[in-house]
Amino acid sequence: MMICCCNRIRLAVAVCKVAGQFIVRCCQVMFVPIILAIILIGMWGACLLCIIYLLSSTYFYVAASGDMFTSVQDYAEPSLLRLYYFIFGTLWSSALIQAIGTFTIASTVCMWYYNHGANAELDSPVSRSARMAFRYHFGSLAFGSFILAVVQFLQMVVELAKKQAEQSGMDQNKCFEYAINCLRCCLACVERIVQFINDTAYIQIALRGKNFCM
Repeated sequence: MMICCCNRIRLAVAVCKVAGQFIVRCCQVMFVPIILAIILIGMWGACLLCIIYLLSSTYFYVAASGDMFTSVQDYAEPSLLRLYYFIFGTLWSSALIQAIGTFTIASTVCMWYYNHGANAELDSPVSRSARMAFRYHFGSLAFGSFILAVVQFLQMVVELAKKQAEQSGMDQNKCFEYAINCLRCCLACVERIVQFINDTAYIQIALRGKNFCM
């Protein structure tokens, strides 16, 4: 087995070697995921507080004896429209932050690779890549993030529909149960496909300088 995969093993070793050289020359790139994680945690913490505030404007079921939690009476209430807009904006912002991180790392790698690799002497490639993301490619990153946010929001809508069905007793209908589970599975597959396409597109944007659709 190892003899048949000898070329692939050599390629993997060469890739690991080049990756090590990149990390040594551009060690600042290791802080990008950490900074993005801190930003995302802070953003989601603030957004959860706002979501709780917006959710408090709707009506809840009165908890019966023995019930520990109440539940939203009707997820289609007009008072919840602001909540849905806010959740979609939060999903879009989260995807955009991750897209900026992916582009920054990809652009840093491109700068290092096309400046003679291990012998490159670069001046702050990470900060230059971040500036390029905001100055030249922010629209492309926002567009890709928007597509991902739409899919994630549709997943949330399906989960809300399932929750409403459970409250009304429709979940006892096997056809409805199979249909909703198939829809959840399809949306999960679409999310993974969109995520893969977006990551590939961000790398191509960093590599070629074109927009998302090119």
